[in-house]
Amino acid sequence: PYDFIRNPTQEDWKKSYDALRQLEKENPKDGRYPNTLGYLCYYGRHTGPRDYGEARMWFEKGNELHVIESAYKLSDMLAEGMGGPVDGDRAMKLRILVYLFCRDEFEGGMQDSKFADTALRMGRMLHEGKICPRNDLEALGYLLEAKYAIECRKQYHEYGDETVEQNILRLIDECEK
Repeated sequence: PYDFIRNPTQEDWKKSYDALRQLEKENPKDGRYPNTLGYLCYYGRHTGPRDYGEARMWFEKGNELHVIESAYKLSDMLAEGMGGPVDGDRAMKLRILVYLFCRDEFEGGMQDSKFADTALRMGRMLHEGKICPRNDLEALGYLLEAKYAIECRKQYHEYGDETVEQNILRLIDECEK
């Protein structure tokens, strides 16, 4: 939808939300629908205000259906207590599992994988020290992996790559200080 709707209105997002809800009901084992519904709720595109509780519920369902984006967004929400209580242990375990899965994909030749995003999250987790002890040296290792992975992925022109790259470079700079 990002490629086809240049300036979506609230009505467009509401229609998309309603259509995705119907598709999710008809295809309960397809993780794409809860994942996208999670993003719509997370950013408040379906109603205007963000709804972290509903977003977390959708990302939970997407995670159960093995959608990588749902798993790492759920880990973000668990770490920050968005849409429910903080669960640092579960957030950390989920991030590690997703990181390892994406690293295996990347090392297997899937350069357009979400490895850059997951390595970035590992680096951020270690740099912030909220749900694990802070360790900027270890964080830097993950961030350098993320930097390499985003350079490889940029050839595929994925939506949001510039933002991911900027976040990686900013965190590398912070860790080096």
